[in-house]
Amino acid sequence: MSWQDKLRQVEPYVAGEQPKISNMIKLNTNENPYGPSDRMKEVLKEIDIENIDEYLFHECIHKIQEHKNKKNKLTRMGICEINELSIKAMALNEAAIQYITTKCLENNEKIINIYDISFVTKSNYYPILTSLISQIALLIGDNILVDSTINSNEDFKIEMIDEFGEKNYVLIERNFEEILNSKNEILNNGENVEILSQKIKQMYLKTMNVIYTSYFDNLLCRINTEIEAEFAIQKLIYYNEFIKENSGYEDFLIYFDKMKLKFENKKNEIKNSMALVVIKQNKILNIFKRLKKLFINPNNEYNK
Repeated sequence: MSWQDKLRQVEPYVAGEQPKISNMIKLNTNENPYGPSDRMKEVLKEIDIENIDEYLFHECIHKIQEHKNKKNKLTRMGICEINELSIKAMALNEAAIQYITTKCLENNEKIINIYDISFVTKSNYYPILTSLISQIALLIGDNILVDSTINSNEDFKIEMIDEFGEKNYVLIERNFEEILNSKNEILNNGENVEILSQKIKQMYLKTMNVIYTSYFDNLLCRINTEIEAEFAIQKLIYYNEFIKENSGYEDFLIYFDKMKLKFENKKNEIKNSMALVVIKQNKILNIFKRLKKLFINPNNEYNK
């Protein structure tokens, strides 16, 4: 009998089948009669099973964005810069990942009330940070945010510095870290909850204020045409609609009215200056026409 014939006589394994012997239970190789360890139980407590897709997307993006040097040392993760002395923009990176995750999963917007503040967000993880980075994405566009987060480059940081100013970028980055650290301290220790909650609230309101004031103040200085002025007005209106359910909106309304008037005045100023240019050009043109008639007219004494 050949080995092929012997192989054909072997009874195949049936997955999950129990032996036909009383008082015996067969465990499969992936089964454990003792259950998960205490350490695994603690890890499982931190995972929201109802929103497991969001958690998995988040961790997958973390893996994709890892950037290592030739010595296999991690030097960057998306927006987050890593070196031997410090780690920068970690909270910004976490918020950016959640922003991308909610886009991929097409999460619906919802109003969340936490730490004595309310705001619109699409995220179940890092909802406060995601709310703030969504405002940034609205103002500067999310293409560069997504690209820097996935491909681990500095383009988003450069754009932020250009649009908000370097000092304000550093302040925004620092405030994101403060919010994340305070939230983690509440979750890990459960102490000083009231103090830390107030700190998160103040950091949220301050960061939102820095985002819109630095962006629109900078935008005003860059306006050179009527089209740019109109664009700024529409951007301001769009941002107004975006944050109207958020805490701190009342303060923004005061800024909104003041800034909208400045944009409109700038638009009128440009329009009037252009009109003056046209008038001056017409006057100069008329002078040349008269000179032309004076010196080129065939009946003129000069030409005889």
